[in-house]
Amino acid sequence: MRPNLNGVPSQSMMSNLTNDSQFYLPHLRSETQQLNSSSSNITADSSLTAFQTNGNQVDIQIGVLMILQTRSLLSGSSFNSSMRSHSTEKQTSMFLSKLDSKISQLSQDDSNMISKNSTNQTQQNPLKNQTRRQQVQKALPTFLPKTGIEQPFTKDRPRFIENHKEFEPIQFMNPYLVEEFQRQDSEKTMSGNNTLQRIVYDCLDPSPFYDGQEAYLDENDAIEIPNEEQNTDYRKYPYGQNFSFGQNVNARGMRVNRFYQKLKPYYVLQQENDNTLIFESRFESGNLRRAVQVSEFEYDLILKYDYGTSNYTQWYYFKISNMRKDVTYKFNIINLIKPESSYNQGMRPLLYSKKEADENNIGWSREGYNIAYFQNSMKKKGGGFYHTLTFSVNFPYDNDDVYLAHCYPYTYSNCCEFLNQICTQDTKDKIRKTVLCKTLAGNDCEMVIITNFTSRPEEIAIRRAIVLTSRVHPGESNASFIMHGTLEYLVSDEEGAKYLRNNYVFKIIPMLNPDGVIIGNYRCSLSTQDLNRQWTFPNSKQYPENYATKLMMRKTLESREILFYCDYHGHSRQKNLFMYGCQNQKADRLKERIFPLLFSKNTENFSFNNCSFVVQKSRESTARVVMWREFNLINSFTLECSFCGPTSGIYKDCQFTISILKDLGKQFCISLIDYVKNDLKVREVIDELEQLFPLNKTEDGLSSQYCQSIQQDQDNQYKNENNTNNIAPSSKNGNGNGQYGTYIVGLEQQAEDEKMAVNGSGDDKNSVIKKNANTVKPIKKKTQGTNGALTSKGNQIVSQHTYKKQQSEQIQQNGKGAVNYAAPNSNSNYMYRHSLSSENMASGLGKYEEQKKIPSKESKTQGKQKKAKNKKSSKQNLQNEDQAIQNANNNGGSVKISLPTVKVDSQSSANSH
Repeated sequence: MRPNLNGVPSQSMMSNLTNDSQFYLPHLRSETQQLNSSSSNITADSSLTAFQTNGNQVDIQIGVLMILQTRSLLSGSSFNSSMRSHSTEKQTSMFLSKLDSKISQLSQDDSNMISKNSTNQTQQNPLKNQTRRQQVQKALPTFLPKTGIEQPFTKDRPRFIENHKEFEPIQFMNPYLVEEFQRQDSEKTMSGNNTLQRIVYDCLDPSPFYDGQEAYLDENDAIEIPNEEQNTDYRKYPYGQNFSFGQNVNARGMRVNRFYQKLKPYYVLQQENDNTLIFESRFESGNLRRAVQVSEFEYDLILKYDYGTSNYTQWYYFKISNMRKDVTYKFNIINLIKPESSYNQGMRPLLYSKKEADENNIGWSREGYNIAYFQNSMKKKGGGFYHTLTFSVNFPYDNDDVYLAHCYPYTYSNCCEFLNQICTQDTKDKIRKTVLCKTLAGNDCEMVIITNFTSRPEEIAIRRAIVLTSRVHPGESNASFIMHGTLEYLVSDEEGAKYLRNNYVFKIIPMLNPDGVIIGNYRCSLSTQDLNRQWTFPNSKQYPENYATKLMMRKTLESREILFYCDYHGHSRQKNLFMYGCQNQKADRLKERIFPLLFSKNTENFSFNNCSFVVQKSRESTARVVMWREFNLINSFTLECSFCGPTSGIYKDCQFTISILKDLGKQFCISLIDYVKNDLKVREVIDELEQLFPLNKTEDGLSSQYCQSIQQDQDNQYKNENNTNNIAPSSKNGNGNGQYGTYIVGLEQQAEDEKMAVNGSGDDKNSVIKKNANTVKPIKKKTQGTNGALTSKGNQIVSQHTYKKQQSEQIQQNGKGAVNYAAPNSNSNYMYRHSLSSENMASGLGKYEEQKKIPSKESKTQGKQKKAKNKKSSKQNLQNEDQAIQNANNNGGSVKISLPTVKVDSQSSANSH
């Protein structure tokens, strides 16, 4: 590598110096800066001594560069003028000549080093070359999720186009087909005369089709994922933990997170005309454990159980190659668990042909015929029998790459890519992304927060929250497409999306179970448990996603009200889109049915008749029930979407497609807008509900409650219209319930934590809301006639509000807590209002491992005495109220309903109850 005639390095030398990462380091820049700063003190001997090299090519190239920079400095006019004042022109020319000779010497050494390296490179050990290749591979910017299991995976994941047919009709079912297949299965089991029983694929066992000279798994292609270091920055995961995750060796000392550049097929073709199918499922979200060839064109397929279990199989997703067109292939998936399936209602498997996508731009399509789902003769270990899904397929091309799946795949990598697309610098005013927690395998469980971040902090503080979650069951990938459509709409520029961002704070967890999605589970996570049955007391180490979600919701309730919670799911038996809710008590009866009925008005794919609001005992630990009970959420739902399709509308007798699923996510947001904004539509839905579910004469209907809430909102709007642009401490507070006396004035630095800084007004000691403040439910009492009255002067409330105020004053006098009174008129509608009980909050997060103490006999006796004393006091108060109401009526006073709420300091909330 010789210098050019003009005294500068060659192009190859400069390319190496600028492109190689080793040379773009601070040590090179610091030496150059040091040379420039001390240029006035340079002498020939010191400079040439500084440029001595150790025979290393890197040192030679650095030396040449430094000499050239020094020469340019010496040739400069300013330096020459200063040099002439201290030395003669002859000394300067001698110094420059020595530099030129040094450049020639270093260039010659550099050329010799290149030829020496090229000679040594051909004689190096191949293992060292492989080590170098692995180092290069580690530097590649390839996103590889962590699997946490011992199974090998390929780094290449399939990519699919989303173009599809608009209508995917269901398959006509022959009622006698199931019986015929059951008879054939019994005869085959009893006779045992199968011509072939050859294993042609297994995702875990070593292949017998490779001899000793060629390895089935080439460790030279292995990609080693670096271990996760212990998290020292706890704020990076505000709802997670700070212990180590993502180690590449499990507790048994076995390697996990095993990714390879490429994986060889399990089966090797024996001859040129061998038409045996080649299977593959060792990629992200893939699921096929074993393929057994039972005849030339028939295969029995065994799915991989959820990790660590033996009773969860439903999701399948694998690749097939080496097929022949116009040949009927029959596949039997023989180890399914569920006794019923939508396949007997006309559902068909999904097929993706790579050649079809390249030639006709058609992606996934529903294919297959002679489809049946039935119980086979294979016994399960725990009792009962397995079930079989059988179907026949004709492939359109020879030697194609074809994928078969239970539903449209939506992987963890797809989710991360989509979030990166919508969470950019341009959209930071709409949506922001954070890491909720780390999973057991070490993957990020991400959460997004959507609102109008350009608003003032006090405006954001009074917005209510809407929490959405999805994909707690990995095999229900249709839920991810609905969530995809929801997120696309919320960050769009449509007027409805802007309204939701301006009035609410959305906290959305698109994928609650990343580990299960990555390894191809159907229902469980790496904890071997169904996460949707672990919400009551989730352990932070075993179920970090559940723990972090509940912690996030509790922290949210410290600063704002949660209006709505919904968990997206897929359903394997029923058709349509529908919801599961929780039936409330008489005071809130039918309120949980308003939103589902509104949803059914906006899309024909939603069926209100399929909705259920019964809380079964087996569902008490699910997300919707736990959120309903612990956080007192009236609107706590599970959104269920069929794997098949709807029973009405233009897509009747068709199956859901990707575009339909995304549109359902948009319709979900539109229904939210109607629920919180469209009073006319809500009134119509309430009238319809009261007709469908008549109430007793003694009960107030939803329509009367809604009219009262609308009247209260109108009164508040008139009183507070002057405070809209300048929020005063006496007008709003950060809880979003319309309570007076406090308000929130700022947000903390991290938006995802949503911890609000709360300031009060004046010197009132009750003006600061404590961190864990709870809202006490009003004690119910039976009254006749009106619920409240005003005197003729209209300035004294003499019914329930006075009673609650007296009770609160008594609590405050006893020193049991600081009390904040709520104004009679509330900014939020009564039909949407709910309060938190300290009992629910005390049994919430942070006390999972504590058991409830059994009260002693002495405490029970004291409780009975206190109850009798309160009963006597209540009776006296009722008599006083009846007398006051009678006096007010005699004086012509008007009647007004007041529904106060008492706020108690968190440190004494339990005592105040």
